[in-house]
Amino acid sequence: MLKVTIHAEHGLTRLVIEGRLFQDSIPELTRAWLGARDATPDGAIEVDLSDLTYIDRAAMTLLVNMHRQAVHLTGSGTMTRALIHQVAQAARSRDAAP
Repeated sequence: MLKVTIHAEHGLTRLVIEGRLFQDSIPELTRAWLGARDATPDGAIEVDLSDLTYIDRAAMTLLVNMHRQAVHLTGSGTMTRALIHQVAQAARSRDAAP
């Protein structure tokens, strides 16, 4: 189960993700992200992955796409920081492709 909590203030929208992020929960996160982007087109969007407990390949692809579109991923813990690093590397490798 996935829970997305949205905090918006002073030009920053923060999405806090809790639980399992997998193919069936992608639409929920996508709606929250696109809603935040549409509500404040000039504002920053941050996604906190600290309480993420599981992610599958399809959800990883979504995070890569979000990162490529200037979403800032944050989180605490060794595994979360490793996931964020992996997303950033995947986004860079796609950016470098012709």
